[in-house]
Amino acid sequence: MDDIPEARLRVIEAAQGLLNERGYNAVTMKDIADSLDIKAASLYYHFPQGKEEMFAVVTEYTFMQHHTGMMQALAAAGDSLPARLLAIANWFGSQKPLNLLAMVHSDMPAVGPEARERIEAALYRCIYRPVFNVFDHAQRTGESRPVDPDIMTGTFLSLIDGIYYATEAIDSAPPFGVTADQIIDVLVEGLRPR
Repeated sequence: MDDIPEARLRVIEAAQGLLNERGYNAVTMKDIADSLDIKAASLYYHFPQGKEEMFAVVTEYTFMQHHTGMMQALAAAGDSLPARLLAIANWFGSQKPLNLLAMVHSDMPAVGPEARERIEAALYRCIYRPVFNVFDHAQRTGESRPVDPDIMTGTFLSLIDGIYYATEAIDSAPPFGVTADQIIDVLVEGLRPR
């Protein structure tokens, strides 16, 4: 991420904010250009293939940021399953919502196969695999009973994604961290060996 030219990085970060907030279908190249106070044609210097290429690059960049943050959080978390899951949840809670469910169901079908494959590979490598490794490690060390780590990973990421909506939509909902802690407690207690 450090080797991105400054001008391209400005474009990526502007697009990142708009795409994350409104989604792929609702954002135009003109919207991104307007947010940077440049002409839309200037964006094609950085992304010659247009909006779809930009979306793939921006999404990869976002996933890399999350990967870096998650790995740092995990390194400081200790070895227990609850501590590692809470570290991941707290990392996500400290960031703007990733909106993975919306991305998978709304944005991904709108892009071509090449961009979709690129985004899916980055999602797997940067977000999915580190979480999978936490569940897999807990199972291999006997900290959890045998449950498919793929299912647990998808479930956990969906729950984390959902906490954003619950804490925003329900006035009486506890803060993100409290909700995440409660969900992880329920999840882990259900995974303990019997």
